[in-house]
Amino acid sequence: GRYFIAMEHVHGEDLRAIVRQMKKKEVLEFSLEHAIGIVLGACAGLSYAHEKRGLDGAALGIVHRDVSPQNIVVTFDGDVKVVDFGIARSEARRSEENTRSGKLKGKVPYMSPEQARGESLDRRSDLFSLGTILFELTTGKRLFKGQSEFETLKLICDREYPRPSEVKPGYPAELEAIVMKALAKERDQRYASGRELQHDLEAFVREQKLQVSRLSLERFMRDLFSEQLAREEAALHEGKRLADVVHVDDRALEASNALELSAVQRISRVIAPPPPPGRSPAVLVFAVLI
Repeated sequence: GRYFIAMEHVHGEDLRAIVRQMKKKEVLEFSLEHAIGIVLGACAGLSYAHEKRGLDGAALGIVHRDVSPQNIVVTFDGDVKVVDFGIARSEARRSEENTRSGKLKGKVPYMSPEQARGESLDRRSDLFSLGTILFELTTGKRLFKGQSEFETLKLICDREYPRPSEVKPGYPAELEAIVMKALAKERDQRYASGRELQHDLEAFVREQKLQVSRLSLERFMRDLFSEQLAREEAALHEGKRLADVVHVDDRALEASNALELSAVQRISRVIAPPPPPGRSPAVLVFAVLI
């Protein structure tokens, strides 16, 4: 009779934190193997979401809408996770609240042109966002970075995009073709699914004989965050909680928990029937794993 949410504990770091740590340790750039390995993992995760069906067998039409470095996590075991579907929408629910209100949702530098214009979205919008990340990981340069959000939106919607080889001399022509197809302004010219993008990237990996593997990505993560992992291991050996080692802003955590608890309470009012007369209402339990 109790409602709760169980969240997977993902022991790793998001791409933004990884890039910051690379700068801190003077690692100049992602290797091509790791960059493509991360995007391949994100392709698989998005494909799973995009192709998800309901219990009735009907496609849910899920669109993430916020594919960005903050929402791609690489674990210390070499896995890649697409996280935070907090603003995802589903065709099955016909939710167009963002279009009606005119409010953009998502990280502006990773929006597709149609998202930047406030138009209806499908899975190809997420693939554009992932193409932006692929461009940045393999060139080491930001693709859309204006002086303001408005200027960034104009870069996405109105300007011609630079080719990777214009940014990084010697960039593989075969990979450039993949990137530019993912970044096509017209969605009909893009990859139709994450599977298609994944297929072309895997073909490139085979042709170039790149050492893309989960084990190599695990070694990269463990070397990059070796000091952090050593602190965590020492603390766990002393019987401390992991939360005592990982530095978390308590105020931010409390605010986040309060917002999420409020959301769950609203959901519970919808899915939980009112208690019969004379009986106490169900207790709502919200568990957050850190």
